[in-house]
Amino acid sequence: MKKCIYCIILCLCTWLTTSSQQINREWTTNVTTAPTNILSSNIHLFDEKIGVSLTDEDALQSFMEVLDPEGDLTGQISIPVDYLLVSYYSKVDSCFYFAGSQAVADSMIFAKMTSNGITLWRKAFLFDDYASNAPYKISERDDEILLSYSLFNFSGPFVSSAVGYFVFDRNGDIIRQNQPFAFPTSQVPIISYTSALDKEGNAVLALTNFLGPCSIVKFDKMSGVPLWTQNFDLENNDIQALWIDNDDNIFFSGHDNSLIKLSSDGSFIFEKELGPEGFHVGQNILVQGGYLYVVGYHFQENVDNSQMYIGQFDPLNGERNWEWYFDGIPNQFGLGIEDGAFANDSTLYVLGSVSAEYEFVMKLTIKGTVSVFEHPESNTLISVFPNPTTSNIVRLNTGSLQGSIILSDVNGRLLLSQNVCDGEELTLPSGGVFFLHFQNAKGKFVQKVISIH
Repeated sequence: MKKCIYCIILCLCTWLTTSSQQINREWTTNVTTAPTNILSSNIHLFDEKIGVSLTDEDALQSFMEVLDPEGDLTGQISIPVDYLLVSYYSKVDSCFYFAGSQAVADSMIFAKMTSNGITLWRKAFLFDDYASNAPYKISERDDEILLSYSLFNFSGPFVSSAVGYFVFDRNGDIIRQNQPFAFPTSQVPIISYTSALDKEGNAVLALTNFLGPCSIVKFDKMSGVPLWTQNFDLENNDIQALWIDNDDNIFFSGHDNSLIKLSSDGSFIFEKELGPEGFHVGQNILVQGGYLYVVGYHFQENVDNSQMYIGQFDPLNGERNWEWYFDGIPNQFGLGIEDGAFANDSTLYVLGSVSAEYEFVMKLTIKGTVSVFEHPESNTLISVFPNPTTSNIVRLNTGSLQGSIILSDVNGRLLLSQNVCDGEELTLPSGGVFFLHFQNAKGKFVQKVISIH
């Protein structure tokens, strides 16, 4: 979330990786059209276009720069929020959701807009007990939209703060909400940068407390009160990214060189390092092709330049398959990775910023992974039968090998992850085309599974 003046980067600089995995940088483009105070929030892939939501802090207006797949600017769409903080594009209804603040009154704004710029509705919320508000995260599960926010009162050297959330339907009506969860006054606010809904509709918020332990809190769907709280005394106590899988396992990361997994009741499952050397910051968790991708930046002591960082992880056991670094962006420790979005298993777009210098979009091609769009042939080391199947039950033949499996659909959505043995039966969630990723000490294999049930 920084400002920018564009510096053209033509040289392709070196990258490092721990395996034969390769990532190619296809292009990097500036998304700031004027030397002004620009704040970026999110990147969106829609209608074969790339959208980047931005706020002009001087003019107090927000807009979306629209790029074509080659990174060329093709247009601009006005956003119905004065000071935008977060945006989200839903593939369910092909619409944008925006949240921020209003210039003339300190109210929180939540709005919905079509992909061609038509505002469908716009809601305003006031919090009488707090002087300022900051919505930081919009997400969805099924037909429900979660908007989480933080509230602040500043008085001299102390600040009081609270966090809360709304759950909306797609017409902008509130389905449920919690009473803002308040904290004692301190020298710094407690902030929720990220949140998600579990499959039962309970809201899970991550809390950043720079003077104490950070927390993951699950709120009861009906009452809005905490079901449980887990505290973590990490190095910097700053949680930036959170994701919940279909089993309600919770993954989160931040400024602490770690990827942490909890069960649905908050029990600890694992903590894994993001990388082997230096300091890694996980600012985004993306899910594609059955893998977790942590996207952020990396720096080392006595080195003046931060590097872009991407790590691929197995969501079952947290093992890091590879990590990738790119140091071709001069930044003097001012590098920020605001957001990322996969077009498919092999194409990733990243939105970043460099201090007050420039905002950029980078297109990356990931080689060496199996793409669900390539329809890989059956691997001879494992098989699934019957395949195709006329039911949703299949049996796994691993040749007496034990290992772990990840099942994903054609959109890369993670459907199942578990340990398996030879002959085990699997229940497919529905009819369709799926990809079964099997892994053990001998390697990783992929099998396409077709159900016509």
